[in-house]
Amino acid sequence: MSRTASTSAERSRRGALGRLVRRFTTTEGQTQAEAMQEEAMSAGCASLSHCRMREQVRVRGVISQVTLNPRGVNRWLEAILDDGSGEVTLIWMGRRIVRGIEPGRKLEVEGRLTLFEGRPTIYNPKYSLLNL
Repeated sequence: MSRTASTSAERSRRGALGRLVRRFTTTEGQTQAEAMQEEAMSAGCASLSHCRMREQVRVRGVISQVTLNPRGVNRWLEAILDDGSGEVTLIWMGRRIVRGIEPGRKLEVEGRLTLFEGRPTIYNPKYSLLNL
């Protein structure tokens, strides 16, 4: 057997062993987060952990929380989107209801990433509802 063939076989065994070890040492949450990341990358979306402030971004994830903020005359709907690598707050100004925006819903959003109260935020994002 040539050196190249044996090296390739060793890498294959280590890869299989590595996958098996990862399978037993990762939590279900980590596995789901990795799956969300892979799906988003295959759709051409960015990972929140790699996005920079003031950049136009397109990310995909699941809504974990929805809140209506009635601050004086200014009202807005706020949702937290988790993409498996981090969270971003989505804010729809002047809206009390945005059709389809509810916890557990999968979305793809696009907008400029900013900071609001120390949290990554996208104001009035363009969004697409995705099938679960």
